[in-house]
Amino acid sequence: MQPGETSVGSWLVALLGRGAGFSGILTVTDRRVLFKPKVAGTSLMGMLISQIPTAKARNIVVLRRDEIASVSSRKALIDTRIIITARDGTTYMFNRGVVSADPILAALGQK
Repeated sequence: MQPGETSVGSWLVALLGRGAGFSGILTVTDRRVLFKPKVAGTSLMGMLISQIPTAKARNIVVLRRDEIASVSSRKALIDTRIIITARDGTTYMFNRGVVSADPILAALGQK
């Protein structure tokens, strides 16, 4: 985090749609949305891919809050997804699993 930046909350999520699914920590601050991947998927191949620096760097998300165009969620029987769309059209989809996404959605709604 940057000096003067305040964390609103951090959650364990998976980033979907960028090759192997990367699980990691989604942090929402008063200025940015940050995703730092930990391990790719649960397979041996995913774990090996996650150790390649370029694959890990490709899946780091740093998005200023003023760059966010919309935030939505999609609930299914076995998972909840948070979809963040940037003003440039880039979409980031995070899987929260069966746990409620309400705390993340509330944090993203605070500006």
